[in-house]
Amino acid sequence: MKKIKVKKNIKLGLLIPLIILSLLSFYQFAVQIFMESYTEITQSVYTYQSTSSIDYNMSVKSNPLFDNEILEKNQIYITQYVNALLAVLDYTYVGSEVSNISGNYKIIAQVEGYISKENSVIPIWQKDFILLPDSSFEDKSDTITIHKDVALSIYDYQLYAKRIIEETKINTPVRLKLIMDVQVTSDTKHGKVEEKHQPYISIPLNTSYFEITGNPLEDINNTIDKTSTMKKPINKRLIIIWSILLGLGLVGLLFIIIFVKVHVEHDRQYETLKKIFQKHGDSLVAVKTEIGIHNEYTYFVQSFEDLISLSDTLNQPILYTYHSEFCMMTKFYIFHDDRAFIYYVE
Repeated sequence: MKKIKVKKNIKLGLLIPLIILSLLSFYQFAVQIFMESYTEITQSVYTYQSTSSIDYNMSVKSNPLFDNEILEKNQIYITQYVNALLAVLDYTYVGSEVSNISGNYKIIAQVEGYISKENSVIPIWQKDFILLPDSSFEDKSDTITIHKDVALSIYDYQLYAKRIIEETKINTPVRLKLIMDVQVTSDTKHGKVEEKHQPYISIPLNTSYFEITGNPLEDINNTIDKTSTMKKPINKRLIIIWSILLGLGLVGLLFIIIFVKVHVEHDRQYETLKKIFQKHGDSLVAVKTEIGIHNEYTYFVQSFEDLISLSDTLNQPILYTYHSEFCMMTKFYIFHDDRAFIYYVE
């Protein structure tokens, strides 16, 4: 196959990217084959749901406005007509497997005088009324449930708030908070779970009408996770890709090394010398020592063809000093009697 001639910078421009591609592909191929890599896997070994809630209805006194004795939640209530808050307090813990579940809970009615400042409530005074004292529970199960019914006489707490305001002369808003305080611990074989709930509802006491607000529902869904280290499997797809790229890089390198030749551009002097030696090399005599000119007459001829004609006419050889570097052999001589004829390749 005939070799392709290109400039040196073009050949280098082809070789360098192929060398980089081959080295990179080889490295990545070796990494995929020989280097072990690991990944962390996180699995949920235990899941649970912990939910507390307060639901309610409002009982009302006999009055000319309402026909029903019970009003549903999420309404605006007239203070003069309300009788009692009928609340249902629930707590449920559900785990994904059996564990030792324990804890305690209590129910509190809290009367609080407060002021509001920058969207926050600042208590001035508080009084807790224990509706259900601390009660404990414990069971080996995956589920535990607490259900309590509470009735609060709104009028009794209004009288208490009125008394405090009259005695202290602190006329601030007063509210009644119904709070369920629950703490639970689940001791599983995977670790310990601890949760705390404090749902509540809030009832204004010193107003002519009110709406019940608060945070009546707390629902927590969580897990216990286990992290393990696993060796990654060999990525066959990447191995194939990098081996193909490595093969292409090596084939490209071999092709350029074997079949692409650098085309050397020579100057005019080199080309002239090349033609002289190709055409008249057999007629030239090389000497190893430097040729000195001691003749009385020295002539520089116009062309090498003129020097050939003189050689034929005078029957004298054409001499030149041999040099290992081709472009240094630029002077050719003919000597005859006291005359020297010289041709110099410029």
